[in-house]
Amino acid sequence: MRLARFIVLLLVAGLTGTVSGGCGLETGDDQLSAPPDSTAFTLQLVTANLASPVFMTAAPNDATRLFIVEQRGRIRIFDVAGGSLLLTPFLDIGSLIVSGGEQGLLGMAFDPSFGMNGRFYVFYTNPSGNPVIARFLRSIGDQNQADPAPAAILQTISHPNFSNHNGGMLAFGPDGCLYAGIGDGGSGGDPNDNAQSLSTKLGKLLRLDPSTGGACTNGGINPFVLLGGVQEIWSRGLRNPWRFSFDR
Repeated sequence: MRLARFIVLLLVAGLTGTVSGGCGLETGDDQLSAPPDSTAFTLQLVTANLASPVFMTAAPNDATRLFIVEQRGRIRIFDVAGGSLLLTPFLDIGSLIVSGGEQGLLGMAFDPSFGMNGRFYVFYTNPSGNPVIARFLRSIGDQNQADPAPAAILQTISHPNFSNHNGGMLAFGPDGCLYAGIGDGGSGGDPNDNAQSLSTKLGKLLRLDPSTGGACTNGGINPFVLLGGVQEIWSRGLRNPWRFSFDR
């Protein structure tokens, strides 16, 4: 998957010239380090026909397709074998979201058993500006299409006052739980101290049961349950967990 990871870096960094900024660094944040020596690798243009790509992933045990998330509400499929971007999106939920700046369709994760159950999860901001984590289903009749209607809304998180710092990452952990990174609610310096408060999901990493959207209990309860905090919280004190991964 080294090629996939490298292409992700190209997409997020906007080297294709199609990324609208705002989801990553901002004034005052740490800056990206210098790129590696250009003689150590060769750049190859894969596709330029994307609109604001922000993430790319692959389905479990699928080496033939790459799924590219566009901030404006579409998930596109790149056919690795054919070397082309499919014209019809895998999913288009532009009507369900608000997009621009740090809002939009921000992330997705495939269920570890996607090949059997067709489940995948997306993270987007709804027209009210609230982060939403929803489960969708692959079409039964077409492996390259998804049902455009959410199968279930797992979480809708109140995000008042500001449009930035929504988070956006979803990933399955080795425990089978769905982890979600939620921003602190926006503005600068977390004026409402959301990230430290255990009574809000803002500024947190959530550990969710992918079937219900509630707190995942695989391997034990989440750490702040006994302190009277929101049950889904796995860790707190985060500013804008835009991307994270699990070390294999």
